[in-house]
Amino acid sequence: MSGEIKDAYPTKNVTIVQANRLLLSDIYPDKFRVDIENRLRRSGVNILFNDTIEGVPNPAAPLKTSNGIPLPCDLLIPARGGQPNTSLLKYLRPFVLTDRGFVKVSTTLQLEQHPNIFALGDIIDWPEAKQLTKISIGHAPVVVANVMSYLDGKVPKKVYTKSAEIMSVSNGKTGGASYLGLLWGITFGDYFTKYFKSSDLMVAQARKGIGLKDAKGPYEVRK
Repeated sequence: MSGEIKDAYPTKNVTIVQANRLLLSDIYPDKFRVDIENRLRRSGVNILFNDTIEGVPNPAAPLKTSNGIPLPCDLLIPARGGQPNTSLLKYLRPFVLTDRGFVKVSTTLQLEQHPNIFALGDIIDWPEAKQLTKISIGHAPVVVANVMSYLDGKVPKKVYTKSAEIMSVSNGKTGGASYLGLLWGITFGDYFTKYFKSSDLMVAQARKGIGLKDAKGPYEVRK
């Protein structure tokens, strides 16, 4: 978001306040995270590490970070991520949720101590990025196979280990960086990221996925 704002409004002051030592999460290698940082800084984005903006600040009061750094601000975009929608499961006993509300599952994606319940998607407690592609490529085939085995009275045996981490971060319409977690970890720069994502933020791909024509075409549902 910061890269897109800076690209559209070059004279605006844009600052990222990041609680960790680097951007993104520890799932990705430091080299890629530092590369993203350098690209944003070259675009004119300011970055404050090891600092936070707590809660919902009072819009009538001057904005300060937890470390006391003042930030003149017209627009604040919280980017802490969503919370898993698992409140219904808090009533299960034995308890199945982590302290952050994620569902504890085994490698067969069955709830621990509740083998007749399966879970997948962003709600599961698994050391990977929360991404839509993980569900269709990795989680769903495991759950489908194991549900069918369970219904046939067999022990579910198909296991989920992990899916390749893929991240593409646009930095305006023509820049950015991408990461593919295969082999030693493959990184790409502006040219690939522009082609893959930055030029249209994958709108055309999303339209195609729901049966619409290309991004420039009319809004017609495919029959």
